[in-house]
Amino acid sequence: MKHVYARIRARLDEYKRAPFYEFLRDPAIRPGDKLVFAPCIGHFVMTFTDLNKLIYRDLSFDDEYQQIVNRHSYEDEDHWMWLLDDLRKLGWDDKITGITESMRFLWSDCMIETRMLMYRVVARALGAHPLIKLSIIEVFEDCGNVFLSRINPVARELCREREFELDFFGRLHLDNELGHVANEGELSRRLQEIELTEELRRSALEAVEDTFDGLIAFMDELWSYSQMALGTRDNAESIAADPGRAGTEPRAAW
Repeated sequence: MKHVYARIRARLDEYKRAPFYEFLRDPAIRPGDKLVFAPCIGHFVMTFTDLNKLIYRDLSFDDEYQQIVNRHSYEDEDHWMWLLDDLRKLGWDDKITGITESMRFLWSDCMIETRMLMYRVVARALGAHPLIKLSIIEVFEDCGNVFLSRINPVARELCREREFELDFFGRLHLDNELGHVANEGELSRRLQEIELTEELRRSALEAVEDTFDGLIAFMDELWSYSQMALGTRDNAESIAADPGRAGTEPRAAW
Protein backbone atom coordinates (compact mmCIF):
# COMPACT_ATOMS: atom_id res chain seq x y z
CA MET A 1 0.00 0.00 0.00
CA LYS A 2 3.00 2.34 0.19
CA HIS A 3 2.72 3.05 -3.53
CA VAL A 4 -0.96 3.85 -3.11
CA TYR A 5 -0.38 6.28 -0.25
CA ALA A 6 2.50 7.92 -2.13
CA ARG A 7 0.22 8.52 -5.10
CA ILE A 8 -2.44 9.97 -2.82
CA ARG A 9 0.08 12.46 -1.41
CA ALA A 10 1.17 13.49 -4.90
CA ARG A 11 -2.38 14.01 -6.19
CA LEU A 12 -3.36 15.84 -3.01
CA ASP A 13 -0.84 18.56 -3.82
CA GLU A 14 -2.58 18.99 -7.19
CA TYR A 15 -6.01 19.07 -5.53
CA LYS A 16 -4.91 21.82 -3.15
CA ARG A 17 -4.11 24.08 -6.11
CA ALA A 18 -7.72 24.11 -7.36
CA PRO A 19 -8.89 27.65 -8.32
CA PHE A 20 -11.84 27.16 -5.99
CA TYR A 21 -9.52 27.44 -3.01
CA GLU A 22 -8.01 30.67 -4.34
CA PHE A 23 -11.58 31.95 -4.60
CA LEU A 24 -12.18 31.13 -0.93
CA ARG A 25 -9.03 33.01 0.07
CA ASP A 26 -9.85 36.16 -1.92
CA PRO A 27 -10.22 38.99 0.64
CA ALA A 28 -12.19 41.09 -1.85
CA ILE A 29 -15.11 38.64 -1.82
CA ARG A 30 -17.60 38.76 1.02
CA PRO A 31 -17.94 35.55 3.07
CA GLY A 32 -21.62 35.16 2.21
CA ASP A 33 -20.77 35.33 -1.50
CA LYS A 34 -18.06 32.70 -1.06
CA LEU A 35 -20.78 30.29 0.10
CA VAL A 36 -22.99 30.85 -2.94
CA PHE A 37 -22.04 27.32 -4.04
CA ALA A 38 -23.51 25.74 -0.88
CA PRO A 39 -26.61 24.09 -2.44
CA CYS A 40 -24.48 22.73 -5.29
CA ILE A 41 -22.95 20.08 -3.03
CA GLY A 42 -26.35 18.66 -2.08
CA HIS A 43 -26.14 15.71 -4.47
CA PHE A 44 -22.59 14.93 -3.34
CA VAL A 45 -23.41 15.00 0.36
CA MET A 46 -26.61 12.99 0.14
CA THR A 47 -25.02 10.39 -2.15
CA PHE A 48 -22.02 10.26 0.16
CA THR A 49 -24.43 9.09 2.84
CA ASP A 50 -25.61 6.27 0.59
CA LEU A 51 -22.00 5.46 -0.28
CA ASN A 52 -21.32 4.81 3.39
CA LYS A 53 -24.53 2.95 4.16
CA LEU A 54 -25.03 0.96 0.97
CA ILE A 55 -21.68 0.65 -0.82
CA TYR A 56 -18.82 0.74 1.70
CA ARG A 57 -20.56 -1.16 4.49
CA ASP A 58 -20.79 -4.95 4.37
CA LEU A 59 -21.72 -6.63 7.64
CA SER A 60 -21.81 -10.07 6.05
CA PHE A 61 -18.10 -10.13 5.20
CA ASP A 62 -15.90 -11.16 8.14
CA ASP A 63 -12.65 -9.51 7.11
CA GLU A 64 -10.26 -7.38 9.15
CA TYR A 65 -10.11 -4.63 6.56
CA GLN A 66 -13.83 -4.66 5.84
CA GLN A 67 -14.41 -4.16 9.56
CA ILE A 68 -12.28 -0.99 9.34
CA VAL A 69 -14.40 0.15 6.38
CA ASN A 70 -17.58 -0.60 8.31
CA ARG A 71 -16.44 1.41 11.31
CA HIS A 72 -15.60 4.36 9.10
CA SER A 73 -18.95 4.15 7.32
CA TYR A 74 -20.78 4.77 10.60
CA GLU A 75 -18.61 7.79 11.42
CA ASP A 76 -19.53 9.69 8.23
CA GLU A 77 -23.08 8.62 7.44
CA ASP A 78 -24.97 11.45 9.16
CA HIS A 79 -23.10 14.56 8.02
CA TRP A 80 -25.94 15.37 5.61
CA MET A 81 -27.99 16.66 8.55
CA TRP A 82 -25.39 19.37 9.18
CA LEU A 83 -25.56 20.50 5.56
CA LEU A 84 -29.36 20.74 5.52
CA ASP A 85 -29.29 22.80 8.69
CA ASP A 86 -26.65 25.13 7.24
CA LEU A 87 -28.62 25.59 4.02
CA ARG A 88 -31.66 26.55 6.06
CA LYS A 89 -29.65 29.09 8.07
CA LEU A 90 -28.17 30.52 4.86
CA GLY A 91 -31.68 31.13 3.53
CA TRP A 92 -31.75 28.59 0.72
CA ASP A 93 -35.22 27.34 1.69
CA ASP A 94 -36.47 30.72 0.43
CA LYS A 95 -34.30 30.79 -2.72
CA ILE A 96 -35.02 27.31 -4.06
CA THR A 97 -38.63 26.46 -3.33
CA GLY A 98 -40.36 23.13 -3.83
CA ILE A 99 -39.24 19.64 -4.76
CA THR A 100 -39.41 20.27 -8.52
CA GLU A 101 -37.12 23.30 -8.38
CA SER A 102 -34.71 21.44 -6.11
CA MET A 103 -34.51 18.54 -8.56
CA ARG A 104 -34.08 20.87 -11.55
CA PHE A 105 -31.21 22.54 -9.72
CA LEU A 106 -29.35 19.42 -8.58
CA TRP A 107 -29.73 17.63 -11.93
CA SER A 108 -28.94 20.66 -14.09
CA ASP A 109 -26.04 20.69 -16.56
CA CYS A 110 -23.95 22.90 -14.28
CA MET A 111 -23.88 20.06 -11.71
CA ILE A 112 -22.71 17.29 -14.07
CA GLU A 113 -19.24 16.84 -12.56
CA THR A 114 -20.71 16.82 -9.06
CA ARG A 115 -22.93 13.91 -9.96
CA MET A 116 -20.33 12.11 -12.06
CA LEU A 117 -17.89 12.11 -9.13
CA MET A 118 -20.20 9.98 -7.04
CA TYR A 119 -21.25 7.72 -9.92
CA ARG A 120 -17.58 7.01 -10.62
CA VAL A 121 -16.83 6.26 -6.99
CA VAL A 122 -19.83 3.94 -6.64
CA ALA A 123 -18.72 2.08 -9.79
CA ARG A 124 -15.26 1.58 -8.28
CA ALA A 125 -16.38 0.70 -4.74
CA LEU A 126 -19.42 -1.52 -5.29
CA GLY A 127 -18.38 -5.07 -4.40
CA ALA A 128 -14.71 -4.06 -4.36
CA HIS A 129 -11.99 -5.54 -2.16
CA PRO A 130 -11.93 -3.75 1.24
CA LEU A 131 -8.44 -2.37 0.50
CA ILE A 132 -9.80 -0.69 -2.64
CA LYS A 133 -12.55 0.85 -0.53
CA LEU A 134 -9.97 2.01 2.02
CA SER A 135 -7.91 3.61 -0.75
CA ILE A 136 -10.95 5.61 -1.88
CA ILE A 137 -11.80 6.50 1.73
CA GLU A 138 -8.27 7.82 2.26
CA VAL A 139 -8.63 10.11 -0.76
CA PHE A 140 -11.94 11.47 0.53
CA GLU A 141 -10.56 11.96 4.04
CA ASP A 142 -7.49 13.89 2.84
CA CYS A 143 -9.43 16.04 0.38
CA GLY A 144 -12.21 16.59 2.90
CA ASN A 145 -9.73 17.90 5.43
CA VAL A 146 -8.41 20.37 2.86
CA PHE A 147 -11.93 21.53 1.97
CA LEU A 148 -13.03 21.95 5.58
CA SER A 149 -9.85 23.72 6.69
CA ARG A 150 -10.23 26.22 3.81
CA ILE A 151 -13.96 26.79 4.23
CA ASN A 152 -13.86 27.08 8.02
CA PRO A 153 -12.40 30.65 8.11
CA VAL A 154 -15.13 31.73 5.67
CA ALA A 155 -17.84 30.21 7.85
CA ARG A 156 -16.31 31.72 10.98
CA GLU A 157 -16.32 35.21 9.49
CA LEU A 158 -19.89 34.87 8.24
CA CYS A 159 -21.06 33.56 11.61
CA ARG A 160 -19.62 36.64 13.30
CA GLU A 161 -21.56 38.87 10.90
CA ARG A 162 -24.89 37.06 11.16
CA GLU A 163 -24.67 35.72 14.71
CA PHE A 164 -25.41 32.09 13.99
CA GLU A 165 -23.37 28.87 13.84
CA LEU A 166 -22.74 26.75 10.76
CA ASP A 167 -22.12 23.07 11.41
CA PHE A 168 -21.26 21.52 8.04
CA PHE A 169 -19.08 24.42 6.92
CA GLY A 170 -17.99 25.34 10.42
CA ARG A 171 -15.96 24.09 13.34
CA LEU A 172 -18.14 21.09 14.26
CA HIS A 173 -17.47 19.28 10.99
CA LEU A 174 -13.78 20.23 10.92
CA ASP A 175 -13.20 19.03 14.48
CA ASN A 176 -15.02 15.80 13.69
CA GLU A 177 -12.77 15.12 10.69
CA LEU A 178 -9.59 16.08 12.52
CA GLY A 179 -10.59 13.62 15.21
CA HIS A 180 -10.60 10.90 12.56
CA VAL A 181 -7.05 11.85 11.57
CA ALA A 182 -5.78 11.79 15.14
CA ASN A 183 -7.37 8.41 15.79
CA GLU A 184 -6.32 6.81 12.49
CA GLY A 185 -2.59 7.66 12.47
CA GLU A 186 -1.43 4.26 13.65
CA LEU A 187 -3.93 2.49 11.40
CA SER A 188 -2.64 4.43 8.41
CA ARG A 189 0.93 3.41 9.17
CA ARG A 190 -0.14 -0.23 9.49
CA LEU A 191 -2.08 -0.17 6.22
CA GLN A 192 0.91 1.23 4.37
CA GLU A 193 2.92 -1.85 5.33
CA ILE A 194 0.52 -4.19 3.55
CA GLU A 195 2.01 -5.94 0.52
CA LEU A 196 -0.53 -5.94 -2.29
CA THR A 197 -0.71 -8.35 -5.18
CA GLU A 198 0.09 -6.70 -8.52
CA GLU A 199 -3.56 -6.88 -9.56
CA LEU A 200 -4.80 -5.35 -6.32
CA ARG A 201 -2.14 -2.62 -6.40
CA ARG A 202 -3.13 -1.69 -9.95
CA SER A 203 -6.83 -1.60 -9.03
CA ALA A 204 -6.15 0.54 -5.96
CA LEU A 205 -4.07 3.02 -7.94
CA GLU A 206 -6.74 3.24 -10.64
CA ALA A 207 -9.37 3.92 -7.97
CA VAL A 208 -7.20 6.65 -6.44
CA GLU A 209 -6.61 8.31 -9.81
CA ASP A 210 -10.29 8.14 -10.76
CA THR A 211 -11.43 9.55 -7.43
CA PHE A 212 -8.95 12.42 -7.57
CA ASP A 213 -9.93 13.20 -11.17
CA GLY A 214 -13.55 13.37 -10.06
CA LEU A 215 -12.83 15.51 -7.00
CA ILE A 216 -10.73 18.01 -8.93
CA ALA A 217 -13.46 18.30 -11.59
CA PHE A 218 -15.96 18.76 -8.75
CA MET A 219 -13.94 21.63 -7.27
CA ASP A 220 -13.57 23.23 -10.70
CA GLU A 221 -17.32 23.01 -11.18
CA LEU A 222 -17.97 24.69 -7.82
CA TRP A 223 -15.57 27.46 -8.83
CA SER A 224 -17.24 27.89 -12.24
CA TYR A 225 -20.68 27.99 -10.68
CA SER A 226 -19.56 30.57 -8.11
CA GLN A 227 -18.12 32.77 -10.86
CA MET A 228 -21.33 32.46 -12.85
CA ALA A 229 -23.58 33.19 -9.88
CA LEU A 230 -21.58 36.20 -8.71
CA GLY A 231 -20.90 37.57 -12.18
CA THR A 232 -24.05 39.69 -11.93
CA ARG A 233 -24.48 40.30 -8.24
CA ASP A 234 -28.10 41.47 -8.35
CA ASN A 235 -28.97 38.35 -10.36
CA ALA A 236 -27.04 35.85 -8.26
CA GLU A 237 -29.92 34.54 -6.19
CA SER A 238 -32.19 34.03 -9.20
CA ILE A 239 -29.48 32.17 -11.11
CA ALA A 240 -28.87 29.96 -8.07
CA ALA A 241 -32.58 29.20 -7.89
CA ASP A 242 -32.93 28.60 -11.65
CA PRO A 243 -29.76 27.44 -13.44
CA GLY A 244 -31.66 27.66 -16.73
CA ARG A 245 -31.30 31.45 -16.54
CA ALA A 246 -27.57 31.01 -16.97
CA GLY A 247 -28.13 29.08 -20.18
CA THR A 248 -27.90 25.58 -18.70
CA GLU A 249 -31.11 23.69 -19.28
CA PRO A 250 -31.30 20.77 -16.83
CA ARG A 251 -30.98 17.24 -18.15
CA ALA A 252 -33.57 14.68 -17.21
CA ALA A 253 -32.47 12.53 -14.28
CA TRP A 254 -33.22 9.44 -16.34
